[in-house]
Amino acid sequence: DEYLNKYIHLEGRGNASAFPCDCNSGRAREYCCESCGGRQMTCKECCVTAHQCLPLHFIQKWNGRFFEHVSLKSLGLRVNMGHKDGSKCVLRQAGHAKFVVINTNRIHRVSISFCGCDKKVPHRQQLLRYGWYPSTVDTPETACTEEALGQYSALMSRTKVLPHGYYQALESLTDSLGLDVPPSHYKVFLRILRQHRYIRLMKEAGRGNVANGIETTRPGELAVACPACPHPNVNLPDGWENADLLRKFLYCLFLTMDTNFRLKNRDRGGSLSDVELFDGLAYFVKTEPYMEYIYSQRSTCSSFRAISGVNNKLSKGLQATGVGMIMCARHEFTLALGVGDLQAGERNCNMDYLFFSIFAPLILLLVVISYDIACQWKTNLFKRMNTLPPEMQMSLVMMAQILVFGVPKFHAPGHNQKCATEHSLNLITGAGRTDGEGIERGWVEFNLASNSTKEMTLGFQHDTLNIVFSSHNLHKYYGLGKTLQGRLILAMEAQLFHQDGLLVFNESIDESDKADWTAMKVAWENNKTKENPFLFTQNSKCCFQPNNNDESLWLPSALNPDERSICTHGIEKTEGKLRQVQCHSSLNRIRGLLQTKYHFSTHQKLHSRGQRAMTRAYRLIGEYTRKIEAECTKYDKSYKALESLEGTDLLCFGLQPLHSGDIRTLREPAMEPNMPSRRAREMQKGLGEGH
Repeated sequence: DEYLNKYIHLEGRGNASAFPCDCNSGRAREYCCESCGGRQMTCKECCVTAHQCLPLHFIQKWNGRFFEHVSLKSLGLRVNMGHKDGSKCVLRQAGHAKFVVINTNRIHRVSISFCGCDKKVPHRQQLLRYGWYPSTVDTPETACTEEALGQYSALMSRTKVLPHGYYQALESLTDSLGLDVPPSHYKVFLRILRQHRYIRLMKEAGRGNVANGIETTRPGELAVACPACPHPNVNLPDGWENADLLRKFLYCLFLTMDTNFRLKNRDRGGSLSDVELFDGLAYFVKTEPYMEYIYSQRSTCSSFRAISGVNNKLSKGLQATGVGMIMCARHEFTLALGVGDLQAGERNCNMDYLFFSIFAPLILLLVVISYDIACQWKTNLFKRMNTLPPEMQMSLVMMAQILVFGVPKFHAPGHNQKCATEHSLNLITGAGRTDGEGIERGWVEFNLASNSTKEMTLGFQHDTLNIVFSSHNLHKYYGLGKTLQGRLILAMEAQLFHQDGLLVFNESIDESDKADWTAMKVAWENNKTKENPFLFTQNSKCCFQPNNNDESLWLPSALNPDERSICTHGIEKTEGKLRQVQCHSSLNRIRGLLQTKYHFSTHQKLHSRGQRAMTRAYRLIGEYTRKIEAECTKYDKSYKALESLEGTDLLCFGLQPLHSGDIRTLREPAMEPNMPSRRAREMQKGLGEGH
């Protein structure tokens, strides 16, 4: 009640009506500002004076019965641009009569004047200096504050909120009833948002500190690079290129590759006129050369019918069926120029282009690639490299010495033993605890943006996802110190544990065996075509091994009356009690499962829509059907055993034979002979009978 009374108190003027305004003018206190603290009431003139530098505050006026919203524009406030002190320019130029500013609290109508002094600063620059981003280059009529753009960027990076939802929220804050909302400036807001993202990413990349910074931006330079991965001339010591085999892993780069079919893009029909601002400058590869290469491979790349003009079920109506991506496996940073669209599934030509876009400029001693289908992808990789643009091709000898292929640890059980062992990250020198599944964890975050980005034009989708990837990398960057510290502590503890275990193991084996095993290991690491010493082989036994579940226990119910005479006294009654309990327990279990299945079926009919939801619902219903069938089988066996012991009349125990028509809920009618089907009964209930 106390808190409720305080909220009611805020709806009125309190004791403000008893005293005039503090300006000693004798004017009544009629205006208060919700944005200012304390909700002090003042007169009109004092309110305008106090908000000369706060033109986007929310003002309310007491009309005699309640507070109503009034704009500072209606009170006579005019925002003066061009002069730092906010003073009026003697040569001021009036802005648009319906100038609108989008802010974090509302969408405001503002009276604005521009400076017309001799310096002739363009109106757009005056707005930018004030912190308002203009909608157009010439004669802007709309602006968006830096606070609103920053707020949306934060919401987008953490919650993936849609621009349309954010703008609708601002309209609701402006007028919850929708009666006094300015005409929609949503498209203007989108245009400002795209431009602001582009400028902000350029600024964060330091391009503003370089002459002609935007024009001289190199491919991938706007991406946030991983500071912990090896970069020559940046974080590697002198002489790293001369490291021996035992220390080469210290300067190894671990990459992980995968595809995502959630980040698709629908064919909106207007992509030809859409301009991609970050084309080839951040995470997505440059579109034109990428698509030229993909189209050139349609005769050799498998399942390329969609690009040839024949749509299939999964790619119909889509410009992109998903994206392929490459990350650093240890720190989960999205790599520059490591993302590209897929056109008809996960094909080698797409992943080849992305991989060599990253790999070609590298100068390292060792690169480990973790890919769930690495065993297939690496086949003919060197041959396919010759079809790539010349700047992406490399020496085959150098590639053979540098590249090591692995399969992520979670995906390894899906491969046969020989393949999983050959590509196991546990057997790669220097891999440590790297699981290669970091990109799967990244998909969880990126997929939150899939519902909104798939409806955008392709260029807008790329720009938006570039911002999403940049935000992801920044958060990884800021948390890298804490992450690496925790891993270091765990590694130091595990090192002591495994060293002790290795010493004990070495002491327990002969020196000759140790030398032989070491030679086998080194030989296999140098030449993977030799016999793999890590493959575990075992000869199966030739004799028959019976299954315990198939063995008969020969309980009294399985014997005839003459054979039971040799059984222990009282064992028949004991089994009879057991069978009664089993029958009643099965019946209770069947009733519960039937009720659960009925509710699942009802929920599926009323609420499940779409292929994914329907498939999941049918799977759950199928599981309960199988459980019911198992309980019915258990009841039948127990009932027959009880019949063998007690006779055919078991009504005294409350038990009867279980027929298929009995397996139904109380809400379902009993099936009778010649009874119409459920569909026929439903049709009889409907309208349509008569003349």
